[in-house]
Amino acid sequence: MPYFPKSDCEVLSNMTLRAVLFSWVVTGLYFPDLQAEAAFQGKPVRRWLDDLQSPIPLTRKRAAMAFAVMGASAKEAVPQLAKALKDKDETVRGDIAFALGRMGMYGKGALMGLKSALNDDNESVRVKAIGAIRGIDPMGDWTVSTLLYAQKNSSRAVKTTAAAGLARVKEDSKAYRKLVAAMTTKDPYIASAAITAVGAKGTKSKKYASTILRLTEHKNEMIASAASAAMGKVDPDGSAMMTIALRKVKSRNPKYQLEGIQSLVGYGEKAAPAVPVIGKLVYSSDSSVSMAAITALTTLGEFHADAVKYLGNGLNSKSPETRLAVINALPGLDSAVGVPIMPVLAKASKDRAYSVRVGVVSVLSKLEEPESSLPLLKNMLKDPSYYVRAAAAKALGEQGEGAKSAIPLLEKLRKDQNQSVKAAAAAAIQAIKNPPEGE
Repeated sequence: MPYFPKSDCEVLSNMTLRAVLFSWVVTGLYFPDLQAEAAFQGKPVRRWLDDLQSPIPLTRKRAAMAFAVMGASAKEAVPQLAKALKDKDETVRGDIAFALGRMGMYGKGALMGLKSALNDDNESVRVKAIGAIRGIDPMGDWTVSTLLYAQKNSSRAVKTTAAAGLARVKEDSKAYRKLVAAMTTKDPYIASAAITAVGAKGTKSKKYASTILRLTEHKNEMIASAASAAMGKVDPDGSAMMTIALRKVKSRNPKYQLEGIQSLVGYGEKAAPAVPVIGKLVYSSDSSVSMAAITALTTLGEFHADAVKYLGNGLNSKSPETRLAVINALPGLDSAVGVPIMPVLAKASKDRAYSVRVGVVSVLSKLEEPESSLPLLKNMLKDPSYYVRAAAAKALGEQGEGAKSAIPLLEKLRKDQNQSVKAAAAAAIQAIKNPPEGE
């Protein structure tokens, strides 16, 4: 056959044709069967979808696992996989849920089906459904709501898996705000799960410390327990709780004042800066608050030199019980803070209530250095109340020879009109002159 050389136009035309054919092949327009398609073990997605319809459970199970391997590349299978969540075989349903989780964001069309799977009779299916939801929409509002809902499930494994997902929600996300709001819901299962998840963020959730602290006193034990555990993580050094407690102490509500005082006492030396604020409540018109303040100052006083001064303010209270409580609180602070308590006792020795003055005598008799109490006890022998005079005489007798200077005053009391005072004075003189051996 003779050779006829091709013109430039013919050569160009042939090259163009080959290029077009090549592009068709690549795009699958010319040879559809050659179009790129996800496959596993040589079988494309459509063939594996056929296997999902097989009457043989093992075939359906293998198909589910194939989709799990292909993952997002087989995203077109999501609608059929969502329907397969209702498969008669529980192991197939579990594997389908797992496969959907491997689809990532492309599996959102199956979320409602996965939520329904949380009510599946099989625990393993429910757990895998939780895992799938987390895999598809790890940070979404809907996911947080669903994981919280899962806390009502009877399965501990389901609850644990859901809780793990909640703990991973980022604190700067919209979903996290939903989690925070759920802490105060009425459902104890949901509320406790939300509290635990927020607490898992540690100090990053410190701004919610006041809410969590309030929940530690919730009437529901489950919520209160979760809040207590969370509080330890959110506020490990107690600084936030102390700030909240101090704010309560400064409030005008007796209930809050009482709560604040009781909370601060538990922090020991750390709460010492709160002593001046607590001291103002010693003469509160509410007796329960004043008593709590006195107790707190007795506990915290060893860490603050002004505790005695603030306790002394309690002598201005209208309540004799409060004033007496102040007196009884002083002995422990005498040596602890190194501040003399005698000026406070001297003031109290002139209290209008004889019960408070008797309390002063009782405190004086317990001081580690009895000689320091001698002048005040001698003065109290002249008290208008025979109860006080008798108590003072007895206290002096207990000091033995150290109270010799009080004998002249005690001799006068032997002529007192009250028999109990006479007897106490006589016994005191005898004890001072003839102290027991060894003293």
